[in-house]
Amino acid sequence: MTTTEKTCEQWIDTAMASRLEDIRVMLDPQYDDVQLIDDGTLDTVIQIGNYRWRYQADTVTAFRTDTGDIDLDDFLYHEFDTLRDELRERFNEYGLELAVEDENGPLHVRYLLSTGGPHEEIRLFINLAGEITGGEFVAEDWGDYARRPLPQWAVTMLAGEFGDYAPNMLRSKMEDVS
Repeated sequence: MTTTEKTCEQWIDTAMASRLEDIRVMLDPQYDDVQLIDDGTLDTVIQIGNYRWRYQADTVTAFRTDTGDIDLDDFLYHEFDTLRDELRERFNEYGLELAVEDENGPLHVRYLLSTGGPHEEIRLFINLAGEITGGEFVAEDWGDYARRPLPQWAVTMLAGEFGDYAPNMLRSKMEDVS
């Protein structure tokens, strides 16, 4: 590591906040997350978190007011479920790996987000019944290491996604050992 590169301890809080916001938006988008973006084209651009959708003018005609502006509330009333489904699909493609591990600490579900330098992952700790009991965000970069506990809302949200998989992955891991 050169002297100009940040240590894991220096960048982990920003990385964790960014990753958790991505995950929150994908799993629990709210109307307040939606923004109309003017990107200099005639298309209507909707942004939720870091994700954008482009709509051509004829697609949004039904949602225009008398002044020509988009009635965002009306648009979302008709389109929000579709956007939510697309965000859920993006979450399904977001992580690189989901596995149960007992290396590098207590038994946990490892949700790998990036590899190489830097490496980011979320660890969800599980008990022998396969229940998720807590979690942490881990950053590693060529021998440098830092970790932070996950806020409870993130543990709860991810347990809702991975909670059903944890017991099955745990059983599979135990069968591999025997």
